[in-house]
Amino acid sequence: MPNASDTLAAPVRGAAPAGPAPSGTSRNRKILAGAALAVGLVVVALFPSAAPNAYILSAGVVILSYACTATSWNFMGGFTGYISLGHAAWFGLGAYGTGILIRDAALPSFVAWALAGVIVAVITVPVGIAALRVRGASFVIVSIAFVLIMLLVFQGWGSFTGGSNGLVVPRPFPDLLRPVHHQVFFYLFAALLAVMLLLWWAINRSRFGIGLKAIREDEDKAEALGIPTRNYKLVAYVISATFTGLAGGMYALWFGDLDPIFQFSILLGSYMVLMALLGGIRNLWGPLVGAIIVGIGLEVFKLQFGDTQFHLVATGLLLALVVLFMPDGIIPAVQSLLKRFGPQSSSIREMTAAELAERNRAAGVSGASVFAGRPVEREGAADEDAATPPTATTTNPGGSDDRHRRTGDHHRRLEPQHARPDEGLRRRPRRRRRRRHLPRGQDQRPHRPERLRQDDVLQLRHRHDQAGLGHGHVQGPRHHGQGPARHRPRGDRAQLPAVPDLPRMTVLDNVLVAVRRTGIKGLLAPARTEAEVAKARQLLVRVGIDHLENSEARDLSYGQQKLLELAGVLMGDPDTIMLDEPAGGVNPSLIGRIGSLVQELNAEGTTFLIVEHNMDLVMSLSHHVVVFDRGAPIAEGTPDIVQSDPRVLEAYLGV
Repeated sequence: MPNASDTLAAPVRGAAPAGPAPSGTSRNRKILAGAALAVGLVVVALFPSAAPNAYILSAGVVILSYACTATSWNFMGGFTGYISLGHAAWFGLGAYGTGILIRDAALPSFVAWALAGVIVAVITVPVGIAALRVRGASFVIVSIAFVLIMLLVFQGWGSFTGGSNGLVVPRPFPDLLRPVHHQVFFYLFAALLAVMLLLWWAINRSRFGIGLKAIREDEDKAEALGIPTRNYKLVAYVISATFTGLAGGMYALWFGDLDPIFQFSILLGSYMVLMALLGGIRNLWGPLVGAIIVGIGLEVFKLQFGDTQFHLVATGLLLALVVLFMPDGIIPAVQSLLKRFGPQSSSIREMTAAELAERNRAAGVSGASVFAGRPVEREGAADEDAATPPTATTTNPGGSDDRHRRTGDHHRRLEPQHARPDEGLRRRPRRRRRRRHLPRGQDQRPHRPERLRQDDVLQLRHRHDQAGLGHGHVQGPRHHGQGPARHRPRGDRAQLPAVPDLPRMTVLDNVLVAVRRTGIKGLLAPARTEAEVAKARQLLVRVGIDHLENSEARDLSYGQQKLLELAGVLMGDPDTIMLDEPAGGVNPSLIGRIGSLVQELNAEGTTFLIVEHNMDLVMSLSHHVVVFDRGAPIAEGTPDIVQSDPRVLEAYLGV
């Protein structure tokens, strides 16, 4: 198997390879977007004066209120993927909070409106902490339950909320005629919508936004990468609920008559979801497009069919059609259609290890050029370290190669622990065995032959702490004697690229999401700094998928997705990388590339823990091999010793 490290030239000092130059298509897209935005601003500015009558103007206000609620919902649904049908609860709390503060506290209308938004934000925190403990359908049920509780409370508490009789909110501009009143609130709703869109755009381009999108695509992987998912979701939920409450308060000031059945209606929450889904929840303008279509449709149906419930039937049919045929929304569907007739993206052709090494050698890309300050194998290092007690020995199946690597004083050798057989596995039929090896001679054996998971590593570390053997080479948060369920690695050292990529994010964003920042400034910083993008692109060049940086991860082949995972893990400069069946489902050319990358990275000082069935790959990479049979280790040692072990031959060959 070719080794890329054998053919790479010495690192070239200089700038990182530049990314793709902006294409004419990209410039044209920006020009069209700018023109569309200018047209939209002109329409908003001229609509009140151009409206033929007060009814059309009031319909415009309703559509803008829909756009505000759908956009505020999209802070949660669009960024995190959590579908809430109970956002009407926040709409109603904002509306009633504004009215009650004006009535009981005699506050000015817009002071009461702003204070009601603050109250909604405060209430959202404990509700969000409880609701966000669940996902999927459970979260939907919790959101529905909350809005129903609010409906019952505000219907039954007549002395405070007005009960079923509703609540009348004084008009903030009592001297204005009704058409002028509509005009003023049309612009107020437009201003509120502009603030929401601006904040959504800023979050989308921030470090915080890329973390939220990672949660939307795969929350478990986002947590494994060190993203504080619980805190991120809670912040998004508070922002979403607060803006929904502000939209409700604005509606109360405009309409003036509140009814708990409407303000706390599940149907209103369903409208928010429908509008966002129809336009596209992953797009800035999606909720606005959906609100225009749904708002106009509802008005037309009400005019045509009066007080019948046919508009509800039409709404249900529209929602079903969207989910079935345009799950990503209208805007992504149009973009996909235009993309078919535009320049095609780069091919996903897979190159061999030799081709990749030659390409990288010509470009001057090596480990040293990507990881400044990381240990790189020096010429003569083997002779220099010959007197040092080796912590790892590379042995190939055809003979021995006694290249000793110095791993540093902070790598503490672990004493072997007795594995605990998994009794549940003993009752299963005989199956293929997996070999687990730790290339640097860390003599530690994972205790289960199932998929390598975070809990495996955490349990091993916990056992070491209890035994007083110190902390092992697999690094992360210290345990101090507590069990693995209390601790999760934050992605700073121990990396687990054994979960899927983030499919709807670009290849480049999949790599950048591994960059960690802390503090408010770090979270609000741009998602892509020049230095991070340069490093990410060099990593993509190194693994050979740089030509696909603007493609979505779901468009890559299975082997290329594994290379993308490896590039994302390397972005965090880990000391230890754990791979679960890196050769599984991968064609032979990519297996060679993966093996070459592992050898090269190991030579630069990175430890690998690999679970793999491909024995050729195992024997070509391993310094130390552990063989498991039905949950219990049966042999361990260097590859040549393991291959000749009678227990291994009996387990694999039955001899």
